[in-house]
Amino acid sequence: MMADWTPPDTDPDAPATAWAPPDTDPEVRSAAEQKLHDLGGDAWGDDALTQNLHAMASGMYHGAVGGFKGLGYLLAAKGNDAATDAVNEETAKAYQAPDSATKRVIESPWNPLNWAQNSADYLADKSAEHGASPGVSTAIKTIPTAAAALTGTAGLMRGSRAAAATSAADAAAAPKQIGSSQSISAARTLPDLTGTTPELQQAVQAHQGPMNMDALERQRNAETLPLPEGESAPRLTKGQASRDEQQIADEFNMRDDPDTQKLIRSQISDQSKKLGMSIGEIQRRAAPDLVQRTTADHGQAAIDAIKAQDNATVTDIRAKYKELADQNGGDMPIDAAKAVNDIVPTLKKKSLRNVVAQHPYMSEIMDTLRNGDPIDFETFEDWRSGLARIQRGANGEQATAAGVIHNTLNNIPLTEKAAPLRALADTARKAAKDRFDTIEQNPAYKAAIEDNTPMDPETRLHVIGAPSPQAGSFLHRFATGDLDTASPALVARLKEAVPSADLHSAIEGATLNKLRDAAGIDALGEGTFKSAAFSKTVGKLGDKAPLLLKPDTLKNVSRLKRFADDVAWEGAASGKNRSNTGSALARFGALPTAVPDTGVPSIGSALAHTAAGAVAHTIPHGGLIHRAGDLLLSRRREAQGKAAQAKAEQSMRDAKLKFAQDATRPGAGIEVVPEDARQPRAAGGRAAPTDDELVNRLISRWHAAKRATERESKPLLSMPDEAIVHALKISGRSL
Repeated sequence: MMADWTPPDTDPDAPATAWAPPDTDPEVRSAAEQKLHDLGGDAWGDDALTQNLHAMASGMYHGAVGGFKGLGYLLAAKGNDAATDAVNEETAKAYQAPDSATKRVIESPWNPLNWAQNSADYLADKSAEHGASPGVSTAIKTIPTAAAALTGTAGLMRGSRAAAATSAADAAAAPKQIGSSQSISAARTLPDLTGTTPELQQAVQAHQGPMNMDALERQRNAETLPLPEGESAPRLTKGQASRDEQQIADEFNMRDDPDTQKLIRSQISDQSKKLGMSIGEIQRRAAPDLVQRTTADHGQAAIDAIKAQDNATVTDIRAKYKELADQNGGDMPIDAAKAVNDIVPTLKKKSLRNVVAQHPYMSEIMDTLRNGDPIDFETFEDWRSGLARIQRGANGEQATAAGVIHNTLNNIPLTEKAAPLRALADTARKAAKDRFDTIEQNPAYKAAIEDNTPMDPETRLHVIGAPSPQAGSFLHRFATGDLDTASPALVARLKEAVPSADLHSAIEGATLNKLRDAAGIDALGEGTFKSAAFSKTVGKLGDKAPLLLKPDTLKNVSRLKRFADDVAWEGAASGKNRSNTGSALARFGALPTAVPDTGVPSIGSALAHTAAGAVAHTIPHGGLIHRAGDLLLSRRREAQGKAAQAKAEQSMRDAKLKFAQDATRPGAGIEVVPEDARQPRAAGGRAAPTDDELVNRLISRWHAAKRATERESKPLLSMPDEAIVHALKISGRSL
């Protein structure tokens, strides 16, 4: 009859459930088992032998409990069906090992440990074919389990074949996994990414979920940095873009790690290189022909521009006075007596009459006016030029006295006969007054035209290009510096008084030179960019920045400053001083590299040892097999330890590379990181338990369930042998 036996078919669609102690919260169990897996692989072992030994031990435990429950139901006369349900309910809790060659050998019909159960299954099937009730057939199948409960070998007979069933209600109640990342790209308006790389644009388009717009703006700013044609755009790291202090610290700690393939270091070096290149490119775009000019060159250009403006003004004034003289027959229509009457009281009030009397040039002018001699245009212009020179080069009293005479001549007190020429005289007077006001209101203008540079002796005008002794410091004093003479109001006034492109370019060029020098970059673009000094210098320009730089140049400088700030930003807590790199790498799959060997067996090892002991007491030469099994497990644990160490080290290397790739990818940092990284709180306000707490809770519940089972089965152990024999006879008659 045994020759015709074949293993009964199993339902391929029956879902398998992982082993769990009785009455264990499935949510707690799954979290705890995951923690155990994280701590050292599956707590029951990753190899087929250990898993199947565990399955046998689990089956032994639940088979014994199920057998005692079945006997109890039979002795209590609750019926075969109730006894069958009790056995099946308990044995369904047994752990099921994954499919493997070892499992197939253990489940093989040629395994002696399976013969008793296979025979019972065969008899149950045959009895059903001859009309026996389902309860009777099921009772037949439970006889080996009930009998094995008396010897403790149920797990060996049914351990790896215990059916694991999940009701349809449980399956329906199981939570469904829903992706937490929702695409909101359709509802989001993307920023203008014109000028950025295709890689950044693709990263933004592909991103799902909320976006860190500040990080995106920083990446966009970096990729639109002014650079020479052909240079690739720089990119911020994830920490720099997101300004996550811990991320910055981790990037700093791993920047030179060989396992990162120098990705972070290369990106940082590229940033430093592009910073230096950008300041040079900004200068080139601002004034392509003036890039190599020094600050002194720009100062000389500014002085020349002011002198050119002054020459034009003086020439215009002369033309107006010349026209007035021509309309008066060639002589200036000046009332000499009235001029003397205006000059003398003013000199007397300032106690300067003796100063004029003792000065040859000014005393001669006063004598000519007192005599009433005609004054032609050339004489008039000579007087004005001479008095201007005295004003610029003489001491205080002489300069003041010359100014009194000069001012009266510019006002041209007219004779009565020259009344019809008043309009021409007013025009000339206004032109002369405007120049005087410009000089008085603009320290830069006054300094430029009074720099003691010789004038052309024939034209009595400034010599454009004559080296000025003030060139080196001129623009710092009157434009780019922080002195009172370089206030925003005075810079604006100077640019209005001298609307010369040369002056404006000189001011812009000197400003860019100042920024370049502050950054530590020379005229050839060499040097290490000093972000802090550069940003500080840009900041000190303050409200003057729009006056010193053209709009496009100012926009480029601002972009460079933001990029430099992003590269150098560390946060108020100085994130580089913190080291949680191991925690960061754990997110990328890194396992602990240290695998401790405390000598304390794991739960899986203990169950495997128990199962092997049970085998030793049920088959011939079991003790020898048990010792061989212990040796095998010991060597296996040693090999597993080495393998785990190698696996952990490789995982660490892989995690470092993944971290570096993630930190340097296009669009790094644009994902939103929750501000509160604390453990989420469970319903009712209780803090969610940690993984360690879950493990402890699982073990505690396992011990509690074990003690409860022992309390339930202990009375059955004291049952008289006659009662057990009687129960077996009842089962036999049921066949």
